[in-house]
Amino acid sequence: MHNINHQRGPNDVTATNLKVEKWNREGRNHAFLLKRMGEDYEGLEFEDFVLGYMNDIMENILKQTTSVICIDGTHGTNKMKYELVTVLTQDENKMGFSVAFRLSNRRDQIIIKFFLKTLVLKLGRPISCQYIMRDDETRFYNAWIKIMNAAEKPGRLLCS
Repeated sequence: MHNINHQRGPNDVTATNLKVEKWNREGRNHAFLLKRMGEDYEGLEFEDFVLGYMNDIMENILKQTTSVICIDGTHGTNKMKYELVTVLTQDENKMGFSVAFRLSNRRDQIIIKFFLKTLVLKLGRPISCQYIMRDDETRFYNAWIKIMNAAEKPGRLLCS
């Protein structure tokens, strides 16, 4: 029913490329950022991999409700040690709603800023919010205020 045993390619990199190519053929540009390892990409290293994902529903929610943004990443939870970053906001019912994902082999502030810049390009404008919720690491908050809120710093909420 959900086709969970379907394998798109011999490894995750090939499978990801095939999925993004399929979306592009179908006119669904959910991967607003794809930098493959071994490609030249201005501002990134040759061996970097980064994928930014947001579908139409996520984009609409993000454009409508942004009083609180939560941004957090996984820490070594997959065999390739890639970090999955999730950006959440509240929907119209004040429930948490994932609005963008970033998967990358890098975890530093440079790659987060790059992801946020491409998110701004996808949305057509920076995101303004009253509060940012994050863990105790500063890289998410520092990247956010540099890209999204240069003139005004939102309040910070720490998650446990």
